Amino acid sequence: MTCDPHKFINFSTNCSKTAIINLNGISSPIEGVCTIFPFPSLSISDILFVPTLNCNLLFVNKLTKSHSCVALFYPTHCLFFLEHPFQGED
Repeated sequence: MTCDPHKFINFSTNCSKTAIINLNGISSPIEGVCTIFPFPSLSISDILFVPTLNCNLLFVNKLTKSHSCVALFYPTHCLFFLEHPFQGED
């Protein structure tokens, strides 16, 4: 989920969900869905645009499944290891 419209690629207002419920129980409207490129070689699709959020949220499970990658968490940071596109080829 993101609150930053400057990150969008392929924005659409067609979304199957209309709102999220925050941890404090308050409902926040979903205004659309988009694709983002957090890094030049990495795209993440089906990102919900929720303008009332005050931060961006990443579902690590979705990212690791959709990109066949591994996440390592440390106290101060997180590393993602993507599969090499030519792995296993001679």
